Amino acid sequence: MVNLDSFDELELAGAVAKEIGRPAQVGIRVNMRLNYPAWDKFGFNLEEGQALEACRRIAANPFLSLAGLHCHAGTYIIDLSIYRKLIENLIGLAVKAQGTLGAELRYLDVGGGYGSLNTLHTQLMPGETTCPTPDQYAATICEVLNSRITDFKNPPLLLLEPGRSVVDECMVLLSTVVSVKNQSSGRKGIIIDAGVNLLPTAFYYKHDLATDREVSNVSEQVDIYGPLCMQIDLIRKGATIPYTQAGDVITIRNVGAYNFSQSMQFIQPRPAVVLIDGAQVQEVRRAETYDDLKRLEIVPERLRSPWNRKEKAS
Repeated sequence: MVNLDSFDELELAGAVAKEIGRPAQVGIRVNMRLNYPAWDKFGFNLEEGQALEACRRIAANPFLSLAGLHCHAGTYIIDLSIYRKLIENLIGLAVKAQGTLGAELRYLDVGGGYGSLNTLHTQLMPGETTCPTPDQYAATICEVLNSRITDFKNPPLLLLEPGRSVVDECMVLLSTVVSVKNQSSGRKGIIIDAGVNLLPTAFYYKHDLATDREVSNVSEQVDIYGPLCMQIDLIRKGATIPYTQAGDVITIRNVGAYNFSQSMQFIQPRPAVVLIDGAQVQEVRRAETYDDLKRLEIVPERLRSPWNRKEKAS
């Protein structure tokens, strides 16, 4: 299934379907006024009539058939009222397309954006106390859909994209303390061997931390930095952890979403990934080497050093 994002894509889909001589079932992505700032990069705007116009153009094209509606409301949404308004608006558009255009939609996709146990930098309370449960998300959406189900000729399939809320808790990042120093601010700085190149979500979350010290009667407030040569390589500011020294292991929790997929080999290769199942530990991705970083590079002969050219000739 293809969810069309713009009128350009709509025209292209129609042209491709005509070229291969086979009608295509498509959906459209819909954006609407749900939050601030507006999450309006994706799809056709509802309030300005773009979404209904897209439905009309699809209905008028003999090689396209409208099969569903999709909405991506945002990211890390913990306000349930946003999902309530989202599904209400999608149902309203679906019923209008059904009544005026004869479209029988197969699905309604309410997208992703569901929160996890991580805590945003803007939150005072920890994420585990503010994030709705999967049951609460489901109840909010399904309550509205069930109340309007008789408005459809055939009940549509409800699709969700839980993403982060499913995988965030499945992964931790193990790091080692490289050094401890006193900063000019008076606060202690902890340097670890994992930076924002491995943990880009550190820019958004106050990740939960743990150390390998079993017992410590002394806790301290510290800033935790990665090893990269830039001041913004900050993992946690003002984190309260047990007294820590070089060689200690710091575990960074709930890193399963958007970190490995967005990680990069900036200054340092990426570490191995292991799968833990009870007592079983299996390496599922080996640690990178500097040879891995150069593997795809092709240096033109004219740019090779004289020494490399001589070695190649010999």
